[in-house]
Amino acid sequence: MPGVHENLNLDIKDLDMTNRLYHACLPFGVEIIDHIILSDNTYYSFAENIYMAIIHESPKYKTYNEVMLRIEKDKKMLLKNKSIDEIVELTEFTIKEIEPIKEKFDNLISLIKDMITTNMDVRNIAKYTGISVEYVNKIKEDMENKIEK
Repeated sequence: MPGVHENLNLDIKDLDMTNRLYHACLPFGVEIIDHIILSDNTYYSFAENIYMAIIHESPKYKTYNEVMLRIEKDKKMLLKNKSIDEIVELTEFTIKEIEPIKEKFDNLISLIKDMITTNMDVRNIAKYTGISVEYVNKIKEDMENKIEK
């Protein structure tokens, strides 16, 4: 296997951490191109073993808005020179594709709101849900604003 020397084992925690870090950096315009695990006599490169390409395409930690923007971009490219029937078919497919993502996103937001309601620390909420502290604070602010109105 390229990029692996001797017996360096890849852990699921390494994949998860790299995925989280990769997607957390994107809004700041930073793209992680590799994650290299070093030991005394060996190394493991995520890029050399195609994991960075997999992480790049993974929607696991993308926000609902990021997914929607990607779908809109893909849809515009697909709609060029298409018939009405083909456009209707693509639209129906897109809706079916979005529904489970939106449901997961809505469930996550609901969970975060429940955690906020129980006065759980914002940092712990972010840690347990994989959502940034800033985004959790935004949800909290929105909840407080709704109560004030």
